[in-house]
Amino acid sequence: MKQLQTVVMLFLFSLLVAGCAVSTQPLMQEDVLKRIANDREAMFKNQDPMNTVITLEEAMARSIKYNLDHRLKIMEDALSLRQADLMKYDMLPKLVASAGYNQRDSYNAASSMNVATGAESLAPSTSQERDIFRNDLSLTWNILDFGVSYYQAKQQADRSHIMKERRRKVVHSIMQQVRQAYWLALGAQELNGRFDPLLKEVAKALQDSSNIEQEKLRPPLETLTYRKTLLEIMKQLEAFRDELAQAKPRLASLMNFPLGQSFSLSPSMMEMLDLNTRLGEMENKALLQRPELLEADYNERISVSETRKAILRLLPGIELGVGTHYDSNSFLVNQSWVDGGARLTWNLMNLLSGPSQYNIAKGQVEIAQAQRLALSMAILTQVHVAYHDFKSRKRQFELSGQLQDIDASIYEQTLNQAKSGSQSHLAEIRSATASLMAEYRSYQNYAALQNSCGQIIATIGEDPLPKTVTSHEIKTLTGEIKSWLQGPAAICIPAAAAPAAAKPAVAAKPAPAASVQQVPMLASMPAPTIHLSMIPETITKGQRATLSWFSKDAIECKIKPEIGMVPPQGDLELAPSRTTTYSIACSGAGGASTGKVTVNVIESSPAALAPVVADVKKPAAPASRRCSSAVLVLGFDSGRSTIKPEHYDQLKKLAEFLIKYPEATGDVSGYTDSKLFINKKMDNIKLSQRRADNIRNYLINNYSIDPKRIIAKRYGASRPVADNRTKEGREKNRRIETQFICN
Repeated sequence: MKQLQTVVMLFLFSLLVAGCAVSTQPLMQEDVLKRIANDREAMFKNQDPMNTVITLEEAMARSIKYNLDHRLKIMEDALSLRQADLMKYDMLPKLVASAGYNQRDSYNAASSMNVATGAESLAPSTSQERDIFRNDLSLTWNILDFGVSYYQAKQQADRSHIMKERRRKVVHSIMQQVRQAYWLALGAQELNGRFDPLLKEVAKALQDSSNIEQEKLRPPLETLTYRKTLLEIMKQLEAFRDELAQAKPRLASLMNFPLGQSFSLSPSMMEMLDLNTRLGEMENKALLQRPELLEADYNERISVSETRKAILRLLPGIELGVGTHYDSNSFLVNQSWVDGGARLTWNLMNLLSGPSQYNIAKGQVEIAQAQRLALSMAILTQVHVAYHDFKSRKRQFELSGQLQDIDASIYEQTLNQAKSGSQSHLAEIRSATASLMAEYRSYQNYAALQNSCGQIIATIGEDPLPKTVTSHEIKTLTGEIKSWLQGPAAICIPAAAAPAAAKPAVAAKPAPAASVQQVPMLASMPAPTIHLSMIPETITKGQRATLSWFSKDAIECKIKPEIGMVPPQGDLELAPSRTTTYSIACSGAGGASTGKVTVNVIESSPAALAPVVADVKKPAAPASRRCSSAVLVLGFDSGRSTIKPEHYDQLKKLAEFLIKYPEATGDVSGYTDSKLFINKKMDNIKLSQRRADNIRNYLINNYSIDPKRIIAKRYGASRPVADNRTKEGREKNRRIETQFICN
């Protein structure tokens, strides 16, 4: 037995020494680096591969699925649900199992004493062995604790609902941020590379001014003022360029996409937005759907449950119990037995503190109600502020579109005057900078308009996804979000489709040889617009011509004669044997439109073909000669019609051909990409006309070509030669085509 005591003492001493020896160690750099590597891998793990081009819907879907803040809220929501499930077990009875072993070094013996005489009445005796093993299994249930646990479980369930509402709030915030970040990033993508050439031009002008200052060719004050202006322009350009560089990383952060990796955004049309709901409906939706109000409702329910818990604690507690027991003591007659019982306990002091506890709980309910009322008023205020902010952003965007158009026109005029020497190089740089800034501000203002739309959606508590989805794959989420953005329940819709703002659609003027007539449309939707062209409009029998058409807001189209049903946009190569008039009829939700174009077919003649710009072949017979069509690869900046200096040589060759063959006549056709304009005074048809007019005027003014020989035509975006969804494709579609015929 002494050996056992020695072992126990050594064990206790070892525990005491070990406890005193515990010390903390600082983190090692290797451990931190390992943690960083693991975190970097975990941040972007198990993500679906990124598509070549990201749409707004996919950006939103990726943000919902992969955004780290949202994933944190999902985990908190799941933890809250587990805690609610755990609280349910507190309502069950307590089932306790116990077992124990006890050993003594001597018997638990005792003697008795006669209380009357004080004499020992019995010899020392024992009824317990030195080694005893006991086990028990008891079931107890406190009815008062059951009631309290019931309300605690309800409170925890309400807290789990609160976590869901907070998760909804995070989703609303992310969707709003993605809207703005996407359009800023798209603007940065579209303007990428536009700042550097202008900065180089400013740097060159600074170097030239420095040389002028050193050579003292101009007064010092004039030179210093000139350089100061250039430096201010450079500072402004660099600030905007740096701002552009931050746009895509912000969007990548929202999508949880690895920073530094490149991705492309799908070019989207900057359509003017309008609201698909009235202010009164927005107020009702906000009071019904806002996560903060629903959270306040749950908090009020929690306070009500707290009041009922306070009432329950005033009542006496009734505890019921039953158990089975075993004792290895051989002196016992019954070594195993079952017992049961009931006990009533009542803390009488609760009768004194109970009213105060009840009043406190009741006061919490009243405070929760007052908080809900104050929150409701604040939310209604937010609805009105968001509504008026949307209207303001809409007006600002309209004005920015007009300013962009004016700045572009000023730049074109200044550039032409600078070429003729009537404007300074500084004025040219200033106007180029202002035009570029105006274009970027249009993207900024549209991003602000989209952000205000997202603010309205968040203010009224509209969810981007239904309560249940078939799959959480990116493709499925993207489709659901697209249906939400473009469906009948969408909050922000294109202004042309807004019921309260529906206006008759104004069709752009067609090409000279094509006539378009609109059938009266429905009041709620615009009638289809038709752009119809035939290139060339005159062919020799046996040759082919291309019929191109494009109809906006059309569902189906039909071309006569002999062609039949066609999609709303397309091209067809035709070889009619005689002069033919082709007609097209397109129908949509807002009505129908018709158009027609004629191709003239002439009999073949012994004529030779010659390209426009080089190696013109002499005609076989001086009486008649024909020139083949030629495409001038003239690149235009987006939304611009300014001729770039690098294309002057090509235009010079074309002018030399026209001078050499004075009988040559033909067309200069302007084309654009599919970008839409918010400014009502400008569209792709007008832009293509301006491009064609600029080429025509350049040939007339610089080479004295007879204006009657050149016809400027416009086709807008009706005949793309490349995919308008890519930047390279849009650059190819911004072009000029020429065709001249020598008769």
